[in-house]
Amino acid sequence: MRQFTVTLDFLKGTFHDRQRLNYRFEAVASVSVKQSDDGGRDFQLALVNGNEISVEVNSGVEELQQGERPGAVSEVSLDAAGLPHTLHVLEAIAAEGKKWVDQRELRTGNLSAALDDPE
Repeated sequence: MRQFTVTLDFLKGTFHDRQRLNYRFEAVASVSVKQSDDGGRDFQLALVNGNEISVEVNSGVEELQQGERPGAVSEVSLDAAGLPHTLHVLEAIAAEGKKWVDQRELRTGNLSAALDDPE
């Protein structure tokens, strides 16, 4: 698994303080998600070596258009960033380990990819 962190200066359109972290599926011990009523989320990934990775996702203040429900803009933004899919994968790996990937390939019909992997 690879994690990339960067600070974005939105007004200048520049990136700063890049950081990369790599770890194996087997290193994931647990995944925790807290979601507040305002759409903010706190993620915590615990690795088996005791390291913890925490990320706070704050949706900010939304300007609602007529008929728009609260949290809609936040959900679309998080979805565009791929966060729901990433979270689904991390939670599955934390629960089942690497075998989840193999089982997923079997469930989705990608049998040849699963059979090519000797593990």
